Amino acid sequence: TPWLPMVVLASLLLAGAGVTTWLAVRSLVGPRPLAVVALLVPMLSALSYPSSTWIVVAVTVIPVWLFGGLAIFFQVKLLRTNSNTAWLGAFLSVVAGLLFLEKAVLIPFILFLITAGWFVRGGFIDSLTVTLRSYRRLWAAFAVLGVVYVTAFAFISQEPLRPPALV
Repeated sequence: TPWLPMVVLASLLLAGAGVTTWLAVRSLVGPRPLAVVALLVPMLSALSYPSSTWIVVAVTVIPVWLFGGLAIFFQVKLLRTNSNTAWLGAFLSVVAGLLFLEKAVLIPFILFLITAGWFVRGGFIDSLTVTLRSYRRLWAAFAVLGVVYVTAFAFISQEPLRPPALV
């Protein structure tokens, strides 16, 4: 097997995931030494090892990590600047993640929790309510995207149910 292209692809994906994770962490905590620790935890965890050594997993899981970090970066930028470009960046990052793995449908929930828990003051219920109201356009877009994606996924992946073949 041609190992070199697979190693290069996995390395590039990991580098991209590292950069976007760094951007996300730095946008949340600023230029602090703690940001390095927050970056190293996902990069060196046992959970990231299989995704960087098995090419099939690398080309599906690492892009979701990459685009998840990018979505967090754009979400924080949106919360700080209320920029339409940041809004579009967060949305397109989730769309790009969905092109690789269906689990990227969870990225908007992570964005919601970061918004409610990190940027909105108040109690638990108040922060959830304010987050929903203040950024309803983004959450509505994510909800529509989720419904369209789940519907298309269910339609495309649906096969007639049949008993497994005996070997």
